Amino acid sequence: MEKLEKNTLELQKFIDQLKKKTILPNGETQIYGKVVFNWAGNTKEDTVRVQVLTGHYAGKIMLFDENETFKDLFLRFSANNQDYEFTRNGLFKITDTSGKSKLGNYEVTIQEKQAEVNG
Repeated sequence: MEKLEKNTLELQKFIDQLKKKTILPNGETQIYGKVVFNWAGNTKEDTVRVQVLTGHYAGKIMLFDENETFKDLFLRFSANNQDYEFTRNGLFKITDTSGKSKLGNYEVTIQEKQAEVNG
């Protein structure tokens, strides 16, 4: 199976199980997710808006980092370039082990943000 096909299937598995997704008028999927970025022994995490693009940009994922937690990191990912995996514990994992990135190898996990519990 080609990389793009595998990644598209993994992304669809993630989208299908989302409980609090919003489908935008252009067909794109949007959630708020806990994002954890790991690279070269470093970790950053925050809850950000995650958008899965459609049409010509299908398979691409964008992070909207209003807090600038990830300002020196990547905010756009492509099924053509990175590896996607939907894990058994509900995480969507993006990895790049190509060595072509300015960060070296990295891993990003996205988990849908659940409702706040008051009390």
